[in-house]
Amino acid sequence: MSLTSNNPGSYSRTWSNEIGDSGHLDESRLVKSKTVGLLMPDASRAFSQLFEDAKRAGYNILNNGAYRRYARQVERKIELTRVGAGKKAATAGNSIHGWGRSLDIAVIRDGKRAGLKYDYPEYKWLIDNAYRYGIINPPWAVKGGTNE
Repeated sequence: MSLTSNNPGSYSRTWSNEIGDSGHLDESRLVKSKTVGLLMPDASRAFSQLFEDAKRAGYNILNNGAYRRYARQVERKIELTRVGAGKKAATAGNSIHGWGRSLDIAVIRDGKRAGLKYDYPEYKWLIDNAYRYGIINPPWAVKGGTNE
C-alpha cells in the first residue's frame, strides 16, 4: 500500500525537487514510529491510523518495509530478481519507498510473520479502507502488476 496518487511516478520529480532524491533523503525530516517505521510525517500519521483501525477491526497488519535508502533499493532489486520477482521492485532511485511514503505490509499467520497475500482477509480490508487515509495500492502492487 502506498501513500500516493494512482500514478506514483508522477510525483517523483516533484518529491525530488522538494525533499531530495529517492533513497537520499535528509533522514532528520522523517519520523520514526515503532509501528510503521521511518516515514515522512504525513505518511507516518496516515499509516499509523490505518494500522490502529485495522487492529480495532480485528486485523493484525505489520510494517514489512518503510523508507529505503538507495543502497537498500539496489539490494532489494537484486534479491527479487534472483527469485524471479524483479518486476515487483522499482529501479533504484525510483522507489517510492525512497521518499518515505510507502510501506510493504505483512501479517501474522500460524504465529509467524508472513507476506500479505491477495486472498487474505487483511488484503480485502486494506483495499476497502485504505483510501480513507489517503493511501492507495498502486497498480504495480496488484495481482499480476509490475514495476516496469
